[in-house]
Amino acid sequence: GMLHPLDFGMLRSGTEATAQAVRLYTRTHPEHVAFKLDIKNAFNSLSRHSMFDAIRGLPDEPLKEFHAMINTLYRLASTVTYDRDVDGKPSPVIITNAEGVIQGESMASWLFDITYSRQLAALREQAADSGCFIVTFHDDTYLLGPADAAFTIYDQFRDTMAPHGLLSLIHISEPTR
Repeated sequence: GMLHPLDFGMLRSGTEATAQAVRLYTRTHPEHVAFKLDIKNAFNSLSRHSMFDAIRGLPDEPLKEFHAMINTLYRLASTVTYDRDVDGKPSPVIITNAEGVIQGESMASWLFDITYSRQLAALREQAADSGCFIVTFHDDTYLLGPADAAFTIYDQFRDTMAPHGLLSLIHISEPTR
């Protein structure tokens, strides 16, 4: 398929499946760690260049037909205008967005998941080779495995996401045992 089996973002009960997978792993491997990697503002920060690369790389021909529609939505920067009150008078504020997916757009989660999953593919292989697993639900990512290996994979995760607009937005929670 297009997504890795441990990408739960597009499942109906993805949040619960993710929590259950992490809980099961930590119960059966109490000597290992579980890191939650939170990509702050991930949907707004995702590189659109990376997103277009991921769409072009889709293997299924029917899905490539979406490229023209996605190109129309995301090729150019979008703007949002709203009024804010300044000394009792409306003052227009214009926000320009040339990165990320459009909030509320029906394909936004799918576009994020396809792009993110593509970036994680090689890293997942490296993680598996070192006894670790990467489990995701959209931008919520869990890194599970032996502590030394998990820290090494985290460093690689940070470096892998940098070119895709996500480097400075990643933080790691305390390991849980």
